[in-house]
Amino acid sequence: MNKNNNKKKVKIINSNFFGVNIRLKSKNRKGDSAYIEIINKIAELGYEKISVDKAITIRTLFKKTGIFKGGSHVFFHGKITKFTFLDGGNWLNLKNKDLQTYDPPINLYPNASDTDFVFIPSAHRFFIRINNKISLISLMKFLSAALNTVVFSDEIFEVTMIQSQDIIDEIISSKKLKRLQVNISYTNDDLGDIAEIDIDELLRSAHVGNLDMILKPDQHEFLDTKSNFLKGVLKIAKDNGTAEASIENIDGKTFKINTNEHPERFQIVSEKEEDIPLNIFKSVMDKYRNK
Repeated sequence: MNKNNNKKKVKIINSNFFGVNIRLKSKNRKGDSAYIEIINKIAELGYEKISVDKAITIRTLFKKTGIFKGGSHVFFHGKITKFTFLDGGNWLNLKNKDLQTYDPPINLYPNASDTDFVFIPSAHRFFIRINNKISLISLMKFLSAALNTVVFSDEIFEVTMIQSQDIIDEIISSKKLKRLQVNISYTNDDLGDIAEIDIDELLRSAHVGNLDMILKPDQHEFLDTKSNFLKGVLKIAKDNGTAEASIENIDGKTFKINTNEHPERFQIVSEKEEDIPLNIFKSVMDKYRNK
């Protein structure tokens, strides 16, 4: 008998996540401790509405520690839950066809649906497991509303979708870029190449919290996507802004690319379900903090 047949096959779990970049701009606090304080305060909130009748809450929050480059870093994982928010007025009684007032049970809400999340303070990135129940847009609405509640009045925050690297590369590699509109902010010490770092430092040193600009070509007809300026702006936009490009194809027709319509998909490979949060931590820290 072949001994190899007796070996148990390792089951591989492929999980996919979308992510957002949370940036706090404050004169009084920064770093891991600020983001740890923020996530704990968000978890203490009852809920935040994302529409007239929908709300999201952090249902469970677990704290873990990961090791990166010999240092210990706290990260969080758990469940976020979306549910329907009921109004007690104007309920239809189908038996007598009357409209009446009904008080729903206290603290009970229908249509609850979950997804997993991981939050890494050291990289200030928040990830949700992709499913058809809670969208990335819903997450961004929730985080924006929650942050607006918990941050101090003299602080500024931004919640930005982590956008597809492939779509950024498509713009950079285009030969006939006719127009580019970008909205960007400087990073919180994210990694980048020389072009990205140069733009980042220019924004930071000038205290530019947000730069919104439209770039149009001169007599050359098309913008030069090989320039370090355009490369740097687009690479910052991936995690710290948005970009909209108008590109002429080989048939002479113009098409548009909106980067915020193309979120980055993070695929995490694990042997056990309980390993997924730590594997996300390792992957994200390696991507954003491996100097």
